[in-house]
Amino acid sequence: MSLARPALTLMVQEQPARLGDAAEFERALSALCESAPLSALSVVILELDGFERLVLRHGPSRAEDCLRQVAVIVQDGLGRVPAQAFRLEGPRFGLLLPSTNASMGQSLADALRRRIAAQVTSFDGRMVRLTATTGAASRVQGTRCGAKAMREAAELALSQARASQACHVCVRAPVERA
Repeated sequence: MSLARPALTLMVQEQPARLGDAAEFERALSALCESAPLSALSVVILELDGFERLVLRHGPSRAEDCLRQVAVIVQDGLGRVPAQAFRLEGPRFGLLLPSTNASMGQSLADALRRRIAAQVTSFDGRMVRLTATTGAASRVQGTRCGAKAMREAAELALSQARASQACHVCVRAPVERA
């Protein structure tokens, strides 16, 4: 009987349901914008902070384990909210929140960010705390805005949140260019 501790301890007991990928995110966002062009809609992009450093220190396999852990947190955090979650490129996740206004989108983004920060992972006996930054774009009910403008606004909000050292959640209204 070995008393050695496992190299990696995750606080997650179950595997997450499969998240859609970036292409599915784009298709679902386009479909939402076309099927309900005047409904409220929020798009949240969540990015794990310091992912490159995590890969360098602990390797790509363990960094991927952290992303799977974040996927579970994201799915659990959505709870009963009628939303869709997607794994985008690298350490990014995308959330589509139909019938969700800006304050609700921001609130959900901040709650997910706090849940991720509360999760502690252990690599070879060293504790690692994950953090995330989020950007959100919200379309007000009664206004039109296409998928491209929604995605661009969420990306810009994420960039602004990253640039602001004090704020990890930023919300923008999308602008449709003629």
